[in-house]
Amino acid sequence: YMIRNDNQVSFHIAVDDKEAVQGIPLERNAWHTGDGNGNGNRKSIGVEICYSLSGGDRYYKAEDNAAIVVAQLMKQYNIPISKVRTHQSWSGKYCPHRMLDEGRWNSFIERVQNAYNGGGNNMKWTMKSGGLGVNLAQEIMDKLAEFKVKGNLVYEADGIFYLQCEPVDDRNKLGAITWYFKDYKGWYCEVYQVQA
Repeated sequence: YMIRNDNQVSFHIAVDDKEAVQGIPLERNAWHTGDGNGNGNRKSIGVEICYSLSGGDRYYKAEDNAAIVVAQLMKQYNIPISKVRTHQSWSGKYCPHRMLDEGRWNSFIERVQNAYNGGGNNMKWTMKSGGLGVNLAQEIMDKLAEFKVKGNLVYEADGIFYLQCEPVDDRNKLGAITWYFKDYKGWYCEVYQVQA
């Protein structure tokens, strides 16, 4: 993620929709908060969430992954949730801009706390597709079996149906089928949490 970066900007960990990559040892400072030689850059761990400008749903998955990474860092370094801060809190730098734009910082903190507490025990993940033609039913059922995902085809009027996957504990278990829908076929689907 730092390829072609000519700016005097760095961070410890980049988190995307698939993984977290550490670029700088955590005991070294990074230039991420915009406060120069202040405590933000000198004494905090910089976690950057990828795809905030153009990632679509990939950004939201990266954000979910970042909550888990931050919770792991909290456990490893005995950091209380009150010390998890935005870059903006150090210097006024408007970051994380997308989370702030969408008013979801408090929701992110809740997800971090949930992950820290062993999280998600009462929540599960599911996937629902957009409307599909009946001619695709067999293809979809074959893919469900191939990817070991349980689900149902729910039929609507005029031969249109959608796929509803059975809820699972781990969002990543839906990764193959959502990849098939979105990235391979270009079909619409959404992944969301439901009460267990």
